[in-house]
Amino acid sequence: MVRLLVLATFVVILNETILINAIPRLMESLHITQQSAQWVSTAFMLTMAAVIPVTGWFLQRVTTRQAYAIAMGVFLAGTALSAVAPSFEVLLLGRIVQAAGTAVMMPLLMTTLMIVVPEQDRGRVMGNVTLAISVAPALGPAVSGLILQ
Repeated sequence: MVRLLVLATFVVILNETILINAIPRLMESLHITQQSAQWVSTAFMLTMAAVIPVTGWFLQRVTTRQAYAIAMGVFLAGTALSAVAPSFEVLLLGRIVQAAGTAVMMPLLMTTLMIVVPEQDRGRVMGNVTLAISVAPALGPAVSGLILQ
């Protein structure tokens, strides 16, 4: 269960920075300015900042399995919406939906770790998990560069 949560969290956090290299192409294909195109990243981060504080309340009201299913469902819905976006506004909405799902995953992972990992192993496990989570945003631009090539 922990590995699945770490993998899912890695993927959703990777998504934070994956569009950075695509901004020039978004500007060209959607006929938008650089300031408008930057909103795909800015709106993502603002949504995460707004949703993360509410996640504690949410996690107290649903089971871990339900929280995971809802967070991944919301993230995947946002991804699908973004993938088929015919306009900038729809793409922006898709990114906001993605961010709402992403914002739940990290607190869900940390809360689950505190419950399922024995106390004597928490430091090691949290260190490994934090390493995986820290690498994801750094890999986003490299992954998007490969995809765009």
